[in-house]
Formats: sequence, C-alpha cells, structure tokens
Amino acid sequence: LMDVARASTKGSFFLFIGNASSTIILALGSILIARLLGPENYGLYTVALIIPSFLTAITDLGISPALTRFSASLKIQGRPEKANRLIKTGITFKLVSSLLLAMILVVSSDVIAANMLKRPEMSILIKLGALYLIGQSIYVAINSALIGLDKVGIAGLIMNIQAAAKFASSVLLIILGFAVSGAILGIGLGFAIAALTGLALAALHMNSKTVDDPSERMGFLDDLKTMVNYGIPLYVSSMVLGILTQYRSVILALFASSAEIGNYHTAINFSVLITFCLLYTSPSPRDRQKS
Repeated sequence: LMDVARASTKGSFFLFIGNASSTIILALGSILIARLLGPENYGLYTVALIIPSFLTAITDLGISPALTRFSASLKIQGRPEKANRLIKTGITFKLVSSLLLAMILVVSSDVIAANMLKRPEMSILIKLGALYLIGQSIYVAINSALIGLDKVGIAGLIMNIQAAAKFASSVLLIILGFAVSGAILGIGLGFAIAALTGLALAALHMNSKTVDDPSERMGFLDDLKTMVNYGIPLYVSSMVLGILTQYRSVILALFASSAEIGNYHTAINFSVLITFCLLYTSPSPRDRQKS
C-alpha cells in the first residue's frame, strides 16, 4: 500500500508540474501572439480555429479516456500485450478519423468561411487549421495512453514540448511575416511535434519486454468497440460542453468584429493566468483554519 501511495504521489507531482508549466507557457505565449498580431488579426486567428477545434472533439468518440482506463487496468493485470494492442488501435483510429475530417475541412473551407463565419477571405486560414486538427487529435490520444501506463513524467514532458513548440513556431512565423497564417501553422506544428515525440517515446515503452500472446489477439473493430462502449458516456457529456463553447464562438463571429473578438480572447488569456495564480497560491482550508 505504501508503494502504491508513493508511486501515486510521485506521478501526481510530475503531472501537476507538467500541467502548471505548460499552462503558464501557453498563456504567456497567447498574450505575446496577440500583441504581435494586433486585435483584428488575433480575432481572425481565433475565429479560424473554431471549426477545427470542434472537429477535433468529434474524432475522439471516448477513445482518449478509454485509453487511460484500459492501459492502466491491463498493466495492473499483467497483460501488456493487450494494452499495447488497444493503444495502437486507439491511435490508429484517431489518425484515420482526423485525416478524413481534415480533408472534409479543406474541401468545405470556402462554404464554412462564407456562410458560417461570414468571412469569405478566411478560407485559406481554415484550410491551414487541418494540421491543428490532426496534430491535436493524435497528441490527446498519446497523452491519455501515457498517463494510463503510469508514464506521467513523459506525459508532462510532451505537454511542455507541445506548449513550447506552439509558442516558438507561432512567434517565429509571425516575425517572418506570415501573420495569421503563421500563427495557425505554428499551433498545428506544436501539436504535431509533441505528437511525434510522444509517439516515439510511447513506442519504446510499449515494445519493451513484451511478447506476442496469441490468446490476447482480437480484431481491430472488436478493440475499437470495447473502447467506444466504455468512453461514449464521457464523450457525450464533453461534446455537449464543446458544442456550447463553439456555439458561443460562432455567435461572436456572426455579430462581433474581428477586433472585438481579438480583445475578448486576449482578456480570457489574462484570466487564465489570474485563475492559475489564485488556484495555486491561495491557502488550503487547513491553513485558513489555523490562521
């Protein structure tokens, strides 16, 4: 019991550090990007990511929480072969589904820009969001699998790689003169770099000290069905929240100017830092009782 508690505490600490540092990097990076782009261009940047963000949620189907759950439970049961196979199935499904939706996004970008967002000139920006869609889908799946495998140190590492790569590539491309296109490409590159790094690190742990067990073999669709059946209730609840968030964003795009949207999201970026400071610097209930 003490070993379990010690491992859990250590894992939680690494996960906390990864979340905290990546949140700070992302918040500061977003503020700097908003500063470099200006209110109107930053508004275009946020509007261009509305549909790719929504499509990213569609690709999940509850796979991400299922990867965390099954990789953890199967590892404890001493069945690493089945855990590895489920992880491969989940990541393959996310890759294929995100590629299909990315192609649909590219083909329908003109219609989306003109009819849904009322900004026909944004078609090329929406096309560039396809890289963001694919990168984030794979990144989320890999991160979920690493947490389930108790590789929280690696999960925290790729969180920070993702945040730093998004920040650095977006700022560099903006400075080079690509403006909004550079910012969107930068965020997509950040997710892609983190996903590829996480995939390489996960492959090392998945393939080490495991042998193929014929008794654990199942079909791709059977594995996928197992994960979807587990994750679909969580997926439905998160999709409802995601739809409400994107509905608000679409309403803003229809009735507010790009500059107003840019100022609004800049204020949200500052609120993230304020919330973070309040959350991690306020005294605990026990400390308040002592005082």
